[in-house]
Amino acid sequence: MKRHSTLIALGLTLSATICLTVAAAAGDPDLKARPNRTPANADLQRATPRYSADELVLLAIQEEGVARVREIGAQLATAQDAEHRRELQQRIGEIKKQTRLHFLETLADQAANRGDLAQADAARTEIENLKNPPRPTFAPALPRAEKKLVQGGK
Repeated sequence: MKRHSTLIALGLTLSATICLTVAAAAGDPDLKARPNRTPANADLQRATPRYSADELVLLAIQEEGVARVREIGAQLATAQDAEHRRELQQRIGEIKKQTRLHFLETLADQAANRGDLAQADAARTEIENLKNPPRPTFAPALPRAEKKLVQGGK
């Protein structure tokens, strides 16, 4: 469970970093680099994150996906034709989905190898939901007489 939380935190941190980088590159003055006001020994004061080999593999999968999305995003920024832009957006969506599937498949394998069957099952369930999204369920329609009672009618 602790590893799962660490991986989620890692993914959220990576996502936030990407968003800030993109916003800064877009010219947002509030997000541009500020002068460094940390003490000279700040690197020694804060703990260096240490990742396991499994976590490094998952991080590499995410970074590869981000790099591919950025590459297509750069093409999207210069595309003029609406049809071409739509195609690039679809490719970005497909890359994100494939990256997520690869990440989850690797996570499930790693969890199974270390005996964490709960995490492996959760990852496999998410994989199945991504590949075959569940159909939405709707509440059954009420008969007319019950509708009037629910609405306060007689």
